[in-house]
Amino acid sequence: MPHDNVLPFETIRDQLREHDSGRLLPASARARTAWQLASYPAVPQAAQLLLVLLQDDHPMVRTVARESLATVFEARPAAVLECMADEAKCEDARRCFQSIARFVGRVGTTEALDVLLAALARATDADDRTWLLERVARTGCFPTELLRLRLREEAARDSDHAEYVAEILARRGDDEGHRQLLRGGSDTVVARLLECGADGFRTLCRVARELEPEAQDEIARQLGALRRKTEPTVRELARDRSAPGALLATMTLGYWDEPEYVEMLLAMWRDAACPADLRRAALESLCRLEAPEAIDDMCEAVLDDRMADYTKWCCAEALGEIGNHAALPALEAVVRAKPETLLGQYARQAIAAIGTDVEAAEALPVPKVAC
Repeated sequence: MPHDNVLPFETIRDQLREHDSGRLLPASARARTAWQLASYPAVPQAAQLLLVLLQDDHPMVRTVARESLATVFEARPAAVLECMADEAKCEDARRCFQSIARFVGRVGTTEALDVLLAALARATDADDRTWLLERVARTGCFPTELLRLRLREEAARDSDHAEYVAEILARRGDDEGHRQLLRGGSDTVVARLLECGADGFRTLCRVARELEPEAQDEIARQLGALRRKTEPTVRELARDRSAPGALLATMTLGYWDEPEYVEMLLAMWRDAACPADLRRAALESLCRLEAPEAIDDMCEAVLDDRMADYTKWCCAEALGEIGNHAALPALEAVVRAKPETLLGQYARQAIAAIGTDVEAAEALPVPKVAC
């Protein structure tokens, strides 16, 4: 019910219609009208009229309209989505988003978060969406632990809302948010973290350690392409095997063909005391570099049943690219032992690529590939 001194809704609506038809109300009267509309949250048209007042020429009217719209949103959160859908009247999306941000700051409930995520999904302008995400990230209305829980729920459902929750968390510097964004596509996230300098780079390396190998490979590729910006930190982290970022740094070295880095990777691979994941990354980087210094190491690894399949595939492919006859015995042994596997196919292709023993390669059994 409206408070005392508030006109009936129909009267307020008619006044605004008269205003639109040319009989202008004074700015003070328009501001009072905007204030009165906050008393009618249950009337969908109230929010629509407030959207119109957000376009008013007078700053006082716009300010009151934003406050009233936030009050309407607080009382009836569904009005947020109605406003976002009303593109014809919400011409100034930024002011509408300001009202949404005020609503979120006032409420901060699970329902408010639901509405916020739905509003972000409906937003058509990327800049407005980014602005709202930043505003929400800066407020304490949603505790970080609540957002982490919601992120896990949305990610488990493979929902588009997971990206928005992750963005809010990432803008708070939370690793879980960064990790989710890196899983979805890393270009923008990597660039944003690198803009933060060494601290951002270390955050990236720490977070990437828990990602899937494919995502790690992609991030390492991007870091390798930005050598001038990343090399000092990569070198530092790769030398510190206990650093959280050592794994990603080791993978990145595989994109820079330098004697210093080949020696560093060889030493890492050959050190049995080095953590297993770093040894694996070092060998895969040597494969990417097609380092002839590591031929014996690749031959040993491709025959080692303890090695991961992906690492052995890398070794077989690299041996074919290097093209040294010394790799043939190991590759032929793989084809004889595992002719019907994907590794067997990689080995057969490597033998053919070496090219100096084509007849021997053709004499080997043709595999029926099984991953």
